[in-house]
Amino acid sequence: MNVAIIDDERPAIALLTAYIQRTNGLVLESTFTDPMDALGHYNHPNPPKLTFLDVDMPGITGIEFARIVGPKTRIILTTSFRNYGGYSGEVDQ
Repeated sequence: MNVAIIDDERPAIALLTAYIQRTNGLVLESTFTDPMDALGHYNHPNPPKLTFLDVDMPGITGIEFARIVGPKTRIILTTSFRNYGGYSGEVDQ
């Protein structure tokens, strides 16, 4: 399955890339740090089947991006911000 990563933070792209490379059946097709640059990639006849998409990016959010591309790809939303994860309790450290 062809996969893309869209995230404005390069360390997040590196981490996701490592996980994708260790997962049988996934092939990293492309990465983007700018969601606006990525939009054209989804107008091709064969867009990525799966996209790892950061929720919080400058210019356009991951949610807005997902609405624009619609069903052209399956989306897994990613974030480094705890407040987007839905957990409202304290974390023991």
